[in-house]
Amino acid sequence: HLREDDYRFAGLYNNMALVCTQLKEFDRAERLFMKAGELAGLLEHSEMELAVTWVNLACLYRDWEAAERETGSCSQEEMELWEKKKSQCLERAWEQFEDRRVKRDGYYAFNCRKCAGTFGEFGYFRIQRELEKRAEQIYRENRRTGRGKNW
Repeated sequence: HLREDDYRFAGLYNNMALVCTQLKEFDRAERLFMKAGELAGLLEHSEMELAVTWVNLACLYRDWEAAERETGSCSQEEMELWEKKKSQCLERAWEQFEDRRVKRDGYYAFNCRKCAGTFGEFGYFRIQRELEKRAEQIYRENRRTGRGKNW
C-alpha cells in the first residue's frame, strides 16, 4: 500500500537486487539496482541510499565479472570494461559521502561503516580509512553528548 515514490522502495529494490546477485541473475539485479538508484535520486536527502546503491552495483559487477571469468568467456577488453564500471560506481558512491549537504549524523556514520569495507575490498584503502574515521568521530561525539542513547 505504499506510494510509488515511497523512499522504502529504494531499499526494497536494493535488497531484491542483492538476492538476484546471489542467484546469479545479474541482468535482473542490475535493473533493480538501477531502479533503486533512480528512485533514490528523485528523493530529498537520499545521498546515503544512493551511496549504498552504487557500492552494491560495484559488487554486482565484481561478481558478474567473476562468473564470466569462470566460463572463460571474458576477454582482456571485457575485463577492462568491468574495471571501469566498478571504478565508476565506487567514485559515484564516494561523491555521495563527500556531498556537503549530507547531514553528518548517526545514519551517515552507519553508512560509512557499512560501505568502508567494500571500498577496501576494491583497493580503495584511503577511502576506507576515511569512512571509518568519519564514523568513529560521529559515534564518539554522540557518546560524548548523549545523542546516541536512543539508537
